This record gives sequence, structure tokens and C-alpha cells, in this order.
Amino acid sequence: MSQWFNEATAGLQLLSFCEVWQPFRSKDWSETVLAQEMGWSPAYLRRVLQEELETDFVTFCAVLRLAFVRKMAQNTYVNRHRISQMAGFDSLREEEISRKMLVFSKGFF
Repeated sequence: MSQWFNEATAGLQLLSFCEVWQPFRSKDWSETVLAQEMGWSPAYLRRVLQEELETDFVTFCAVLRLAFVRKMAQNTYVNRHRISQMAGFDSLREEEISRKMLVFSKGFF
């Protein structure tokens, strides 16, 4: 996998990293933290998000967290509020705000 990771585009590397390590679940997760975890500068991370993934950090974070919530809700009997917390949201209200933000800004979720 390490050879593939080195040959993959930066956007694919970022998606793979987030899928495997799920750093978005931390309440302290930020653009700066993610850049450090990837070994990139914050400016390079922003460029990868904008140019390759056509998004920004806030939307990227919301998509990852909401996808986690959706997957967990389908595959477990854990309380909905707990799943939301596991995804990194402070409350069900914050989760709902993220969901509405995506609907209005991107037209999905």
C-alpha cells in the first residue's frame, strides 16, 4: 500500500488517510492539525481541497462526519446521539446544521 500511497494524487492520499485513521472524529480537528498529520503546509492542504476535491475544509469535515454517522447508523444499534458524538459533532443540533449546510451549498446529503 505504501507504494500506491506515494504514487496516488494528493487528494487520494488525503481521502485514504481520513478513511483509515478517521481524524475527523476528534473535536480538536482543524485544518492546521490535518496539514500537520499529512506532512503538508496549511496552504498546500487548502490547494488540494480546492483544486483536487473541489471543496473547503469545513465542507470536507462535514461530509466525512456525516458519512460516518450514516454508516454507523446502518451497521449498529448504538444510540443516535452517541453516534453523532463519535463522529466528532458536539450535538445532534450541530450534526443537523452541517447536514443543512451541505444541502443548501452542495445539493447533496
